[in-house]
Amino acid sequence: MPVLSPFAIYGKLANVYEAQGRLKVTYMAGLLLFALAVGAAAYFCYLKRPAETAGRAMAFAVTRPIIKILLVTPLSLAAGLAVVSTLGLQPGNSRQGMGYMIFAIALVAVIGSAFIQVIYEFDIKGALHQKKHILISGLAAAAIFAVFRLDLLGYDSYIPSPGQVESVAFVPDYYEDANGSIRLDEDGVFLSEKAYAERYMYLDSGEEVCRLADISMEGYNQLWEQYNNGMDVWEETGQEQKEYWSQAMVIYRLKGGRKVYRNLWVNVEDEETARLLDNIIGSAQFKEGYFAIASERMDRIFEQKYQVEAFYGNSVYRKKMGKAEMGEFLERYRRDFGQADFSDLKENVPVGVMELAVSEELSGTYGGTARATRSWEMNMNIYPFYTETIAWLKERGYYSMGQVSLEDVARIQVLNYNTEVSQKLLEGQKTQGGMAATELASWVSSPGEKDTWVYGDYTEAEEIERIAGCIFPRGMVSRDWDNGKMLDYGYNVIVYFKTDSEITKEYGAYADYGFLEGEIPDFVRVDTAYKE
Repeated sequence: MPVLSPFAIYGKLANVYEAQGRLKVTYMAGLLLFALAVGAAAYFCYLKRPAETAGRAMAFAVTRPIIKILLVTPLSLAAGLAVVSTLGLQPGNSRQGMGYMIFAIALVAVIGSAFIQVIYEFDIKGALHQKKHILISGLAAAAIFAVFRLDLLGYDSYIPSPGQVESVAFVPDYYEDANGSIRLDEDGVFLSEKAYAERYMYLDSGEEVCRLADISMEGYNQLWEQYNNGMDVWEETGQEQKEYWSQAMVIYRLKGGRKVYRNLWVNVEDEETARLLDNIIGSAQFKEGYFAIASERMDRIFEQKYQVEAFYGNSVYRKKMGKAEMGEFLERYRRDFGQADFSDLKENVPVGVMELAVSEELSGTYGGTARATRSWEMNMNIYPFYTETIAWLKERGYYSMGQVSLEDVARIQVLNYNTEVSQKLLEGQKTQGGMAATELASWVSSPGEKDTWVYGDYTEAEEIERIAGCIFPRGMVSRDWDNGKMLDYGYNVIVYFKTDSEITKEYGAYADYGFLEGEIPDFVRVDTAYKE
């Protein structure tokens, strides 16, 4: 972000105010200096403005075509982007819908130039004048589009060689989020995952990151080339294609002091990619530069200005932990987490979640009399291979072997949406002819009106125990960057608690759970199968 940009300065000012409830003097001074500079420039232009230009749209005739072209060119490109966004097109990778975008750019270039010329001349006939400005604006927009679309400057394809790189940061999008991934610097200012990594992540594995970028860009370019050639890129003949592309940013710090930022699509199912990610994500530099809680820096921040409460559970059940115990837990958690790599986290499902409820009292701006509280959560997934952490949790009585306590359960209800059957019925209706069938299919596909839903109710102790042993709270397992194990969203499991149980008082009468993909009990599958 440019250091002298007023927008950048205002953004930093807003971040500090949101985090600390105060206006930072240095940023206020920067905005004031910018305002003074703009005011001085405006006053200088005012002094140079000829007296006879009163009543004209532009005081200086020489600036008319320049201002017009500078306005129309970005407006034309913005119109093209609006069309792309509205239609869901991807002109950077595909030629589909290119004509719509080009038409929008040309149309705005014509209308925009004509409209501004009318303002200049205070005459509607001005729309027909200075047609060369339309051509210049259109060519400028086309040139800018071509530079980005065809990567004429080689910016998109440029990756620094390992010899040029001093250090690197690898930043996956929302990785291991655990429903709470806020990051703070030493002053308590919120940072995005990218800003946090840029400040704190210095990987030793620069060559591996460069290699990962190479194979990711090559693979993704091949994917879109196949797509543009009309091939079905999501299926292979006779085999299931193992591809799942997740976005990440790589920040290269070059030896000359320059920084290079690259957005990548990474195929997390590729074997070589997984091997590289094991080394990158498994490193201490990555963990401390991406996960704020992995660094002891957060302990010092907590001690200085925040109140922290710790809870262990699974988003349904939770037990409060003492402050001294929280320190013991974090010590063991960091050792276990430090041994984990990409494949470990991808191939396992959390057995619990540690929640840190962090709060801070903020003073108002009126003599400190008005007060408010700012709060958020920092959560950590606990995996079954965290042996030291789990042993400590068991010793202190926090750990539970299952995700639901059997003595709390009154009954379990399983809903099978029978998605495949529903899709077949929908496709059948679409082929029955005409618009009427298409409209009929659209409302039949509405989830609340499907006839394929089948419920199963279970009250027997043995059935409840079998189901309870393979379900997870929906709030604990969600799709992640690594495309790891997921819940089967073709089923929904509702656990109804006994009215006199403690969990009913603390959480509610029921909770939503789910089965992992491929782990639905056979008797549940049979009971809830669609029958014509």
